[in-house]
Amino acid sequence: MRRVLAICIVCTMLAGSLISAHNVRMTKAVSFSVSKEVITIGGPLKADLKTIDESFAVVLPLSTDKQITTGEADDRYPSLISDGGGNLVMAYSSALSFLEVDLGLAYSTDNGENWMVLTPVDPFDGEAELQTALDFCRVEDGKSLAYGTFVTSAGNGGITPFIVLEDMTAYETWSIYYLDWTDNDFYGLDSIDIACDDEIEGMDEDFVMTYTMSFPAFDQWPEVHQIPFILFHPEGDSYWCYWFYYNWSSHARIDIDRAMNNIYLTFQTTNDTNQDVVLEFAPESALGEWGDGKGEMGLFRVGGSADATNPDVDADNNYVYLVCQINEIGINEDIVCFHSSDGGETWEMTYIANSPDNEMYPVIEAKGSTATCLFTKNGDLYAAITTDGGNTWEITGPINDETGSVIEEYACADVAAGYAVWQDGRGGNGDIYFDQATALPAFDISISGGFGIKVTITNVGTGEAKDLQWSIDLQGLVFVGKHSEGMQGSLKPGESITTKLFVLGLGPVGVSVSVDGTTKEASGFLLGPFVLGMS
Repeated sequence: MRRVLAICIVCTMLAGSLISAHNVRMTKAVSFSVSKEVITIGGPLKADLKTIDESFAVVLPLSTDKQITTGEADDRYPSLISDGGGNLVMAYSSALSFLEVDLGLAYSTDNGENWMVLTPVDPFDGEAELQTALDFCRVEDGKSLAYGTFVTSAGNGGITPFIVLEDMTAYETWSIYYLDWTDNDFYGLDSIDIACDDEIEGMDEDFVMTYTMSFPAFDQWPEVHQIPFILFHPEGDSYWCYWFYYNWSSHARIDIDRAMNNIYLTFQTTNDTNQDVVLEFAPESALGEWGDGKGEMGLFRVGGSADATNPDVDADNNYVYLVCQINEIGINEDIVCFHSSDGGETWEMTYIANSPDNEMYPVIEAKGSTATCLFTKNGDLYAAITTDGGNTWEITGPINDETGSVIEEYACADVAAGYAVWQDGRGGNGDIYFDQATALPAFDISISGGFGIKVTITNVGTGEAKDLQWSIDLQGLVFVGKHSEGMQGSLKPGESITTKLFVLGLGPVGVSVSVDGTTKEASGFLLGPFVLGMS
């Protein structure tokens, strides 16, 4: 009870800009007239695709740790994404020495059974590439589009890079871009994250980025130190950013609730005596106005007599999960979850882990009322699962097979589609390992033609799918069968369902199949009830 009372929660619905006793947030949208310069992951490196050593390329039981990176480099800060169809991409920082810290990338097309590891790249010639972040965007023309970013020391930390993965399964389509803010004397890029939606109305690119950075006084703006930013790209315009006047902030994270089109931004900041966690949230439609306090939904602050640190946030279908670690003065670190089932209008708090040991560095992945939180304890990685929106949690683990091998620090692990990656020191230096964290479904979708359209959905994941919702949509001159949808009560791992759709039309046709957030597209030619050349 004493620990609960030490957490101070303030939830304010905002109609204008926020003014409090400790902070005055004066946000401003700034348009940077900068060119988007491309750095291809190419030259001799593009062709130098490295396969994992044979000992790591065999099919291993998912209960066994799988080592992804090897060699002398110290590999840290992994991030992981899944397109829901078996394709995974991982980014990480790879340090051969203090002066040679590069960006590493790897991908799998079979839910992590086998990995292709690219030679680490040095996009900014001798600068350090550190904390990484990735997010899946959408399936476009049959390709899984994703975006990423990373912390770099380039330009004294005045560079904001981002990665475009046009096809998660084809590394030759991956490129790195950056925005150079050094003309405005911005510096000190420290923490970074990125979040995507299928489509953000009015945006040229469907991602929103957050980071912490500093700048000296200019125009009417005072000098700031490590404040949080949010960056986006309006349609037909330059890149824009807002900043929030919370000096000495860190550990910024961001997520988008795709079903509800709401953005959730969290970061750690000081309240003059100790550390607080702040959650800002607003609808996507507020981009362009958010910094003026318009369209804003709310502010949620965790603090009081306890330190609140290392936050992460994830949201899906109006369920919001804010996790962080808390520490009363002289007491150990615990993991808590502040959760909402109404998009942030009301909140409750639940302890995820509060043993006598230190539980630290939480990361969270949400799918409606189900969520998975990873955290570390005594050099081990654990998973906590909720199926009731955050009210109760069940802890499993350790995930790592070798006791005490996890290198514990901020951004040491990530979770996607029920899989975990983490930095591990069992080999004497830092390597990245992979394993199943929880049992979750994933879907492979097959679309074929002939007499009508045949769709086969296979659960290629590790958990049972329940109340599986699917839909089939056709684009073109279609007279019959333009849309079909249904629900499957249960689909266990390895099981398939097949749906046949009678159609009638003429000319080119596009087919889009969606299964619980996983989408696949195909195209062909309609000749009456026959579908030809489907691919």
